Amino acid sequence: MVTIQLNHQHVIAKIEQAKSQIDSFKIKIPPQVKQSDNHLNFVNDFRDREVEINQLVNTYLEVVMKNLEDTKANVNLIQQQDHAIIR
Repeated sequence: MVTIQLNHQHVIAKIEQAKSQIDSFKIKIPPQVKQSDNHLNFVNDFRDREVEINQLVNTYLEVVMKNLEDTKANVNLIQQQDHAIIR
């Protein structure tokens, strides 16, 4: 018979480690440069894409944090269920 064991402390530690790494990961907001009389479409498009990429990365990081919180809650629930079964 195969036994599956949950090492709760190890899993929670890894989740907290991932959360702290995400918290320390910051992307600088692209600087707003004053426009001069010379306009290049490429430069404007590049700046717009840079802002979009920044927003996408920040949204992605928020989703990952939410997933980590959900995983932590699920791991805690599994541990509670294991303790209830043992009793």
